Parts: sequence; C-alpha cells; structure tokens
Amino acid sequence: MSPPKHDLVVADCDEALKLDPKYVKALNRRAIALEGLERYREALRDFTAATILDRFQNQTTANAVERVLKVVATKEAKETLENREPRLPSYTFISAYFAAFRPRTSFLLPLLPILFFLPLPPPPASSCLPNPLSPKPLSPHLI
Repeated sequence: MSPPKHDLVVADCDEALKLDPKYVKALNRRAIALEGLERYREALRDFTAATILDRFQNQTTANAVERVLKVVATKEAKETLENREPRLPSYTFISAYFAAFRPRTSFLLPLLPILFFLPLPPPPASSCLPNPLSPKPLSPHLI
C-alpha cells in the first residue's frame, strides 16, 4: 500500500471547493489531509467550517475539531513556555500570598468604631407607646 498523498488531496479539494464552497465532504477530506500534513491551523479552520455547515449534527467532525484544537493549543502553549522570559510575581500576588498566613481576627473588630456612630433606626410608626420627644399631645383614646 502506498503512503497517502495528502498534498494531492488538498489540491483536489481546493478545486472542488472553488465550484461549491459549501461542499462539506470536500471540507472534511481537505481537513484530514491538512492534519496529515501537520498544517493544524488550516485543518482546524476546515473542520470548524464543516461542523457549522452540518449544523453540529456530525459527531465525527465535532470530535475532529476538539482533537485538532487540542493539538494546536498544546503546540502553542509549549512554544509560549519555551520562549517566555522569566519574571517575578507582582506585588499584589506577593501581598495576597503572605496575607493568607496572617492570624485571622473577627471581621467585626475593624468595624466597631463605626458601629458606635451609626444612628439608631426610628421606632415603628404603629407603636402605641408615646414618644417623649414628640411635640404632639396624646390623643384621649390612647390614655
């Protein structure tokens, strides 16, 4: 059995897609060939287009999108990590890290000075008790 000729498949599918850009079978075949050629970004584009045109009904194509996306993400993450310059963590991160080891106090303790200066809520309006600060005279039926 001869090895697959992925470059010829890509060329044939290109011609078929020039005639009908929504030809899903050609998109799938070209995506498989591109994946064989390790042109993963182009394969991902074709698999995604085929999945959308199929209205997400073809599970094989949807699985292929996930498979190729995983390859692309792994490859790019590896490149990013290899080419990244080392740097120190930010001041905010270090502060938050060390704050995690401080002894915890009650969350109300810092609020105690504020609590003493808050006004008391007014008594309910339906209270039958007379308010000594009220300028109104008492009504005869309450006495």
